[in-house]
Amino acid sequence: MSGSPPGIVERAYQIARSGRAANIDDIKAALRYEGYFNVSGELAAPVLVKALRGLCAVAQR
Repeated sequence: MSGSPPGIVERAYQIARSGRAANIDDIKAALRYEGYFNVSGELAAPVLVKALRGLCAVAQR
């Protein structure tokens, strides 16, 4: 294993599944805090946003 951090999309999915993000804005804030760049651009695809919202909703239950 190289020990390199996950890519931004992979990390966004991890955060969404963790339950610590209630919505896409929380995910973006967490990613920025962790040092990821171009967060809004990388997470702009509507299909990705929808998937992350769904994961957040399930994790919040």
